[in-house]
Amino acid sequence: MNITVYTGEACHACDATERALLKAGHNSIATPAADEHRERFRAAGHRTLPVFVVTNDAGETLDEWSGFRPDKINALEVPS
Repeated sequence: MNITVYTGEACHACDATERALLKAGHNSIATPAADEHRERFRAAGHRTLPVFVVTNDAGETLDEWSGFRPDKINALEVPS
């Protein structure tokens, strides 16, 4: 499982998300959200950062959400 977190500058929700991921034992890839990412996110209905994209090893999207969602972070399978 791969977790990519698209973040923005001075984003308190993004910072809280990174802390929650680390506390839950997850590694993630924090990526600044570029204009092309933001366009795709808006088209998908996301209105806030961070945007999470969880993929499997084949690159298939397993889940995607936006905002600080500790419930979703806690529901992720903990890596062994």
